[in-house]
Amino acid sequence: MVDITMETFTEGTVTQTDSVPPTSDVEYPCRVCGKEAGPYSGRGRKPTLCADCKGTRGSSTNTRSSGKNSAQARQAAQILVMGNHLAGAGLGIVIGSNTQNAVISAQDTFREAAEKALEADPVLAKQICGGGAMSGKAALVIAYAVMAVGIFPVAKMELDEKIQARKERQLANESGA
Repeated sequence: MVDITMETFTEGTVTQTDSVPPTSDVEYPCRVCGKEAGPYSGRGRKPTLCADCKGTRGSSTNTRSSGKNSAQARQAAQILVMGNHLAGAGLGIVIGSNTQNAVISAQDTFREAAEKALEADPVLAKQICGGGAMSGKAALVIAYAVMAVGIFPVAKMELDEKIQARKERQLANESGA
């Protein structure tokens, strides 16, 4: 076998910086650098990478998430948007419709920002989505609540009009009788 040596030359002197041992002395050589790949206990697969090469293998600086993370982030963001609609409807009843409209108009910006944040933290997205069967039931309850809260002001206004009309009829009957 050939002994591969990397040397550095500085002002006429030679210093050895890195040396790969000959593979004849190594029982299980690393397939990348040729160093000892590690102890083999006799069970399972034989090692093919040394500890140094294992650490660098597969490490990536790519920040794009997988399709699953992206889909889960989108689903979690939609769940949060539904919660915001419910909160906005509640604020619309308590404070006024302008507040409700402000919350609803901010939803697109919120959804985009929440998706990006949840793509970066797939564990949080999974927690938001991961209630199992309960999350689906909760989402359905929230959807009905949002619908009910949207209908409530209209129903209240119609009911108030009917009550006012009944009072006016009673006053007309009392004054005409």
